[in-house]
Amino acid sequence: MLSTTGAVASKVIDLRYIDKLVHSPRSLDSSVSVPSLKSPLFSIFLNYKYPKWWTAAYRLSSLTMAADGGANRIFDMAKDCLPSFPSDQYPLKLDYVHGDFDSVRPEVLSYFSSVGSTIIPSDNQNNNDLMKCLTLMDRVLRFSDKGKTVVPPPMGVEEEEAASSPEIDEMRGRYIIIGGTGGRLDHTLANISAIFQLKDERINLIKQDAKELAGMREKEEEYGWIPSARASFVPLRSIHLFSDTNDVTLRIPRGESTIFLPTHTPIVKMGLFPLSLSGSGPIFTQGLKWDLRGHRLGFEHFVSSSNEPSENVISIRTAEPLLCTAVLDKEII
Repeated sequence: MLSTTGAVASKVIDLRYIDKLVHSPRSLDSSVSVPSLKSPLFSIFLNYKYPKWWTAAYRLSSLTMAADGGANRIFDMAKDCLPSFPSDQYPLKLDYVHGDFDSVRPEVLSYFSSVGSTIIPSDNQNNNDLMKCLTLMDRVLRFSDKGKTVVPPPMGVEEEEAASSPEIDEMRGRYIIIGGTGGRLDHTLANISAIFQLKDERINLIKQDAKELAGMREKEEEYGWIPSARASFVPLRSIHLFSDTNDVTLRIPRGESTIFLPTHTPIVKMGLFPLSLSGSGPIFTQGLKWDLRGHRLGFEHFVSSSNEPSENVISIRTAEPLLCTAVLDKEII
């Protein structure tokens, strides 16, 4: 059981930004204002169907990147949004286009080059498109000056040469992957694999009051554990895969995590899945309709699918990383 005194490291996964993605104006027209976010958002656009609010993701992002054929898709989607604009006057500029360029059309690559996007080819055939972009995004932020667009040095440059500061560490917080799931199963599984390969290192530690957890505290005997009243919150570098059906898939790290759900965009279903056939260690949750109280998950045993949140804040304690799925209310979308 977790101690109820002192401080523990609770990794924060904040999904409240989804409200602004879903409810912002769906327009690429710069004359149409969109709200700002409190913390930076970094978007990678893949080559599969996008949610209806993809324009908000593009406009709210501090850095944008397309993975190879994803440049085709966002270019064509912009064309559909702006039929009256000549193709050479689209208000669309990605910060980066990256990949081996076996899928991107020459005229699309030429367009993004002409508007000032940074084009970075890759001959790496061992990683899929998403993993290439995640690796590049990490290096861009590591070598950037507070997020300004840069071309990072080649792989192999010593980490000591990279920029490092609390501000830059905090910037590596939230990556959203548009078109990250759906379509071919092998692509989806490869994208899920990518978000588990990246480590959660170099994250700045922030201490604050955990007042938002107060409403979740129940008797320890009932749940088997309770989240700490005061905690050291770790702003986790969290990677969120979005599908065109408004599902979001993310990684829950080992240890204790706190998930803040959207306020105005209800999540109607949630699932927790292990990553091994043999099973996980005991898992404890608070804030779900059917809380896990020491259950062991495994594909040969039991998985927690089609669960539902009962609170706006979910606490999870797990000895091994888990895959989490969340379904947004499609009537709101």
